[in-house]
Amino acid sequence: MKAKLIITAALFVLTAGVTRAQNQTKTTCTTNGNQTTCTSTTGEQPGHEIGRAIGSVIGNRILRHRINKFCKKHPDGWFQPDGEQRIECRDWNASK
Repeated sequence: MKAKLIITAALFVLTAGVTRAQNQTKTTCTTNGNQTTCTSTTGEQPGHEIGRAIGSVIGNRILRHRINKFCKKHPDGWFQPDGEQRIECRDWNASK
């Protein structure tokens, strides 16, 4: 229980800055005589990439847990996540 609380607190701290705006717009203007032309580009902020990475880690941990749990109960079986490659429990358990 204590470990779950620590993990939850760490995720909260890491994702606190991610809740801000996800895009940043940069506008560049050039003037030639009486005419001014401006172009804008929008890019993702670093917080968005951090959020993606954290989400990926969490998703992978959940998947690994599901595979471990299944293969512990069915050592001679196989596990196949939706749309993914089939995992033989014999190979999975041997790789640990």
